[in-house]
Amino acid sequence: MSKKEARDLIHKFKNKQATPEEEEKLRYWLHYLNEDKPTDLTGEELDRAEDDIWDKLQFAEAHRRSIIRPWMAAAAAVLVMFSVAGYFYMGRNDNVPAKSQIATVKAIVPGGNNAVLTLAGGKKIILNNAAEGDLVKQSGITIRKTSAGQIVYDVSGGDNTDTEAPITYNTIETPIGGQYQVKLADGSMVWLNAATKLRFPTRFVGTERRVELSGEGYFEVAHNKDMPFKVQSSRQEVTVLGTHFDISTYDDEPEVRTVLLQGSVRVSLLNKDTKPALLKPGQQAMLAANGINVSTADTTVAVAWKNGNFRFDDEKLESVMRKVARWYNVTVVFDNEKLKTETFNGVIQRFAKVSDLLKMLEAVGKVKFKVEGNRIHVMKKIN
Repeated sequence: MSKKEARDLIHKFKNKQATPEEEEKLRYWLHYLNEDKPTDLTGEELDRAEDDIWDKLQFAEAHRRSIIRPWMAAAAAVLVMFSVAGYFYMGRNDNVPAKSQIATVKAIVPGGNNAVLTLAGGKKIILNNAAEGDLVKQSGITIRKTSAGQIVYDVSGGDNTDTEAPITYNTIETPIGGQYQVKLADGSMVWLNAATKLRFPTRFVGTERRVELSGEGYFEVAHNKDMPFKVQSSRQEVTVLGTHFDISTYDDEPEVRTVLLQGSVRVSLLNKDTKPALLKPGQQAMLAANGINVSTADTTVAVAWKNGNFRFDDEKLESVMRKVARWYNVTVVFDNEKLKTETFNGVIQRFAKVSDLLKMLEAVGKVKFKVEGNRIHVMKKIN
């Protein structure tokens, strides 16, 4: 795409002449160039974009080409893999099939804000069906749902200092194809990925703040030096004072991973006499048979799901397809086991159609897919 074409697209949008597909492409450009802040296509942003979007896109393309792996030579012109509308922006690529071989019986839709909240007495609230506003009051705490689809535990109207009152626990659980956000009573924020369960007290008292996690959650913990925040999973315990971190502890993943973005955390193995690991920002802890391995983390990849993306960096196809299965609620079948070790690089929004994601993988890899109902077959591409 030329500089003139990029400018023309911006002008068409400002004059309300752009097609829905052109609008989506422009939204993706601005999102990609400003991933650390929301982009709503304001007039001021468009004016700024008109002046520098082309230069930034050209820099991004050159940078990606400089770090691309040799095995991706056939797709070396790929800048960004796609948008919600299903684009994957690329230059000439003779290996891209003229027509996709993906056969679909019915549309497979991406996941969304779906979760079930279980109260202390066993009552269940299906959150995606619940109306905005106050949901229930328990132990002096008001639980409400915001317009953004977030659950908030509000202690402002209750007594959060009564240490004699019984502590009650709630559980919020996302299904396969679900995600949700919850604001705990201490102000800590938790983002839950698909197939994840979080058990937590409705208020925090005593010497610590403890929650239990299975699945994957991203935490922004409110600072309280007198009451450490602890996240317990089946194999480890993470202790923090106030920080931002991601924990992945899925049963179907080969490893438990904790990635630190801000602050500091201590990772300890449960039921084992192993020295805890103290993480610094940009590091990750991986549980191994002989203890805890600490290494440098790609934090952008680790929290891509929380920011609404799939992001792959030399990721094996087996791992990629586990994420696809959890988010799109599908079953994945490898017709060729050797394909599980194929590696991929790319970025795509999590709300893209599954067919768009599969087409992108087909375009840059040695695989092809066949979709039958909710089952995705992974096959070797025959040139």
